[in-house]
Amino acid sequence: RRPDLPFRRNVPFARMPESVLSPDRKWQVLGHGRWMFDDHITLGEMRVVVWLAKLLCSCPGAFRSRVLNLEDNWATSGAGRKGRSCAKSLNFLFRKRSASSLAAEISLYLPWVQTDKQPADEASRLQ
Repeated sequence: RRPDLPFRRNVPFARMPESVLSPDRKWQVLGHGRWMFDDHITLGEMRVVVWLAKLLCSCPGAFRSRVLNLEDNWATSGAGRKGRSCAKSLNFLFRKRSASSLAAEISLYLPWVQTDKQPADEASRLQ
């Protein structure tokens, strides 16, 4: 629109409070590793969200709670905020997540954070 202005680099940043993303904060790894087969990264990220929703459903103390699952995948976070995707395979996983969340009355939020501030990034690379 404005050819007279130079291009500026657009670097996205998380709006998550620094207290949540602080490196001093203690995080507990619930699971780690790689999938047995390769497919699109958004499907892998959503499988983790489904796994987390099922895990929370098995804990009576988690019923009627709000849960943040920090995402470093923009597409998964955006589709999670919207609640649907144009990809049929992602919609299938969203329905599975929604079924578990509704059964336990859990609100599962997927906020996006930068990869370098993601506490679980190192654990996701473990074998």
